[in-house]
Amino acid sequence: MVIFINDEEKEVSSGIAVSDLFKELNFPSTKGVALAINNQIILQKNWSSTRLNANDQVLIISATKGG
Repeated sequence: MVIFINDEEKEVSSGIAVSDLFKELNFPSTKGVALAINNQIILQKNWSSTRLNANDQVLIISATKGG
């Protein structure tokens, strides 16, 4: 299924949970990461129960050190 992550088209497993998306993307850690699906923020505690649908717009933001 196709979704869009930070405006880039990405093929992922159908019905994937947000928590599994990070594993599929090989994210080293989700500490300091915020996520929104179709302009709605999804709290980290809900990532395992939130499923993605085809054509979802996913925004992933990672906190960085420095200023």
